[in-house]
Amino acid sequence: MTNTTNTTISNTHTDSAPSSSIPDARPNFQIAARLCGEVFAGIGPDQLDLATPCKDFTVGQLCGHVIAVANRIGVLGQGGDFFATPQSIDVAFADRSAAYSSFVEVALDAWAVDGALDQTITVPWGVLPGAAIAMMYVNELSVHTWDLATATGQQPVWNEDALGMALFAMQFGLPRDGRSATGDGADGMAPFAAVVDVADDAPLIDRLVAWNGRRP
Repeated sequence: MTNTTNTTISNTHTDSAPSSSIPDARPNFQIAARLCGEVFAGIGPDQLDLATPCKDFTVGQLCGHVIAVANRIGVLGQGGDFFATPQSIDVAFADRSAAYSSFVEVALDAWAVDGALDQTITVPWGVLPGAAIAMMYVNELSVHTWDLATATGQQPVWNEDALGMALFAMQFGLPRDGRSATGDGADGMAPFAAVVDVADDAPLIDRLVAWNGRRP
């Protein structure tokens, strides 16, 4: 079912170097976004009502959310308002991969501009430099890729560099302490439930999703 036209994301969007001391997340964002597109293309129309590990989301609902996330990343890269972006964007099943890839291309172009990583961005969890926000979105795309792949029986080929950056960013920015068991928002940290303990030598993807409150 893979549509290589709709899910291809170019490698030519990281020419400008950041001045921030935070690692440049843009190459890993490309990798995470491309892999998410591949999983998107592997979803069948008969799988949209399946449950996912992302609390209260079906596959179809999570697809709409991931499309909205791709749109939001581009908006933020252009200096736009997080709070003006939708939580979900619903499109026809046949158009989902193309819509996702289109938003990702806009995001890659926006973040390639000189100064994009140095801008200050306001998000629900704080006011942060763009470089930190970019790292966090490597995490979000990677985790939702795992959600969708797990729900639909796919086995993506994970990139260790992208996963390692995502785990580093989340362990630094989202501490273990203070989270509720369910991620119900009572502690102000929704949608992140308590860390799930896994072995220190577990695969990186397992450690990443466990830190995000998923059970690998």
